[in-house]
Amino acid sequence: MVNPVHLTSLIEVVRLGSFAAAAANLGYTPSAVSQQMAALERETGVKLFHRTARSIEATEAALVMTRHAAKVLTDIDALKAATTRAAETAGRELRLGIFPSLATYVLPQVLRGERWGRLGLDLHASVAEPGETVRRLAAGGDLDVVLVYQVGQSGLAWPHTAERLWVGDDPFHVVLPESWGIADGARVTADQLGGMPWIVHHPGTSDTGGDRPAVRRVRPRPPGRCVQRRLQREPRPRLGGPGCGPGPGARASVEARGRGGRRRS
Repeated sequence: MVNPVHLTSLIEVVRLGSFAAAAANLGYTPSAVSQQMAALERETGVKLFHRTARSIEATEAALVMTRHAAKVLTDIDALKAATTRAAETAGRELRLGIFPSLATYVLPQVLRGERWGRLGLDLHASVAEPGETVRRLAAGGDLDVVLVYQVGQSGLAWPHTAERLWVGDDPFHVVLPESWGIADGARVTADQLGGMPWIVHHPGTSDTGGDRPAVRRVRPRPPGRCVQRRLQREPRPRLGGPGCGPGPGARASVEARGRGGRRRS
């Protein structure tokens, strides 16, 4: 393999016409430069100089090698610079997986805060439902951190290599018909909600694994009806009966057979 140091010396020898002049310019001894050129000839298998007792003359092969050596050394410098930049920025990059409603309502406030600015992180956010971001975290190489919601201990298959950190509780919102007559701010128990038809997430959505166990514990009768909706915007279920759904501060309203609704947490 050709040594880049030898290529640098070759360029100087050809440009200045002597080992001594090249050595003085590069900070070597003439003997060291002569040995480098002899090593370069062995590495490439070609004769680079015609030597006499008092002078040297570059061969055509040396001239051709010099032109290519300049490009090679430029590419090596670019490679070193790119690698250094990558090493410097790797520690400042955060690849975040985040679910849609949190990305819509909370993430912009965080990014506008002074504390985030002081961190100096380069954020790459990937917006997707928790099930997908957890799968990508398990696969590795795509995400560094994921923010998810979870009701109880169900609904998400965590990789064994992931470190879980509980960052906070979010209210579980229940929408009740206004006709029930429950005052604003009143405490509602699970027993009071049992035996009523429910509106829950459609089977197969990411929330199903979380809200179904919660609903099942209050034993609603008849079995819950299912609707599918996105929580990025205000959910407006149109089926009669109470409704439930986890979400970060999601505002909720209900249109139950023409009657208004009240929210309880």
